[in-house]
Amino acid sequence: GFNKLAGLRAALTGGYVTDLILDEPTAHKLVASI
Repeated sequence: GFNKLAGLRAALTGGYVTDLILDEPTAHKLVASI
């Protein structure tokens, strides 16, 4: 929902998710969880 998307946006702004996205399975889980 919106809260997860907002949280993801905040995390991306924080930069730590950018590192996780380099791990492809993690990126797929992240996208699937939205």
